[in-house]
Amino acid sequence: MKHSLLSHPDALLPELSSLRPISEAIDNLLKQVHSMKKRLAELNERLSIMSRTLFPIRYKAQRSQRLGSIHLRRVSLQQRRKRYMRRHLQWN
Repeated sequence: MKHSLLSHPDALLPELSSLRPISEAIDNLLKQVHSMKKRLAELNERLSIMSRTLFPIRYKAQRSQRLGSIHLRRVSLQQRRKRYMRRHLQWN
């Protein structure tokens, strides 16, 4: 009995034969999850570097855009026309 159990465990206990592929599949799945976590950590690090670099640039651009639009609103239409004419007369 012991010899047959050791030599052919699948014949006596068919449930054991299905456990090996399942455990291998779970091991593979855990390896993939671990590699995905590692890749996600790398991408988060890259994103934090990019955001530290790009945030000041975007902030300055948005701020200058807001200040420019505020400045245009404060200037009356007549003053804008005068400035426009002065610029074009200087170029001609």
